[in-house]
Amino acid sequence: MLCAHLLVLQALLKVPAPAVAPAAAPGLRVLPVELAHAPGQVSTPAAVPAQRATGTRQAPAGTTGQTALPATPAARDPRTSTRVPGATLPGTDSPPAHIAPPLRLRYAVTGHTRERAVTGQAELSWQHDGHRYEARLELEGEGLVRRRQHSAGRLTAQGLAPERYAERARHEEAVHFDREAGRAIFSANRPPAALQPDAQDRLSLLLQLGARIAARPGAYPAGARLELQTSTTRDALIWRFRVEGSEELQLPAGHLTTLRLSRLPAGEFEPRLEVWLAPGLDYAPVRMRLTQHAGDHLDYQWSGTDRR
Repeated sequence: MLCAHLLVLQALLKVPAPAVAPAAAPGLRVLPVELAHAPGQVSTPAAVPAQRATGTRQAPAGTTGQTALPATPAARDPRTSTRVPGATLPGTDSPPAHIAPPLRLRYAVTGHTRERAVTGQAELSWQHDGHRYEARLELEGEGLVRRRQHSAGRLTAQGLAPERYAERARHEEAVHFDREAGRAIFSANRPPAALQPDAQDRLSLLLQLGARIAARPGAYPAGARLELQTSTTRDALIWRFRVEGSEELQLPAGHLTTLRLSRLPAGEFEPRLEVWLAPGLDYAPVRMRLTQHAGDHLDYQWSGTDRR
């Protein structure tokens, strides 16, 4: 499964609840602390960006996500800033999503897999023009198969709306989001899966979690649970997360205050995914750790940020 995820990662993806749980943003439901059960293009409200980066342009309709978006603007140091300007997309029947401005995050990667230590580096590129987005995560290093993940789609009032997700290790597999028909179509000879309106892929998921929490930080206290349908290149299942609370991290690029979330495994042998989001960097994922049932793991830690 390391090679299947980052869930976001490689093989490149109860603290008691308050008596009255805060309202959660649609698509990321805050569930009771008790065991939760799982419960196109779609016509959606036009995104209304709060600002638009200089020199950006909207990707043409029908793009497969291969068109590179423009370079990103300069920004402040996340260690000394509590908010980096982004786009807040208002909705009429849901809380807004706060879309982080374009950026490039670098990670130092360490871990253990197949009875050997591994080291490497990864880069997450997040770009958008206020209407369309593109995200890439690339991993390479000693003992690691080079892995690339790519997600592209629209920005809506509810956040990210993926249209295509692909991942490549030794060969490429992809999933297309047919939102008008309400189904996910896989390239790996799998039958289509029913698609929920707020479904994500396992790369866009990391950014969507941050966008929702950034819009309403107070709605996600320690112990809150979140669920969101997440599509890989072979299935589209409900992924559940628990908010573990605030943590101070000393990472290769410096000290950050973070919010840790853990994906709750669906079964005994499912891997565990932990994600640390940084409020000072618009809740970008500054650390990600995937641990297999047998103990193999990969740990991505923020080693630098580039905004150009």
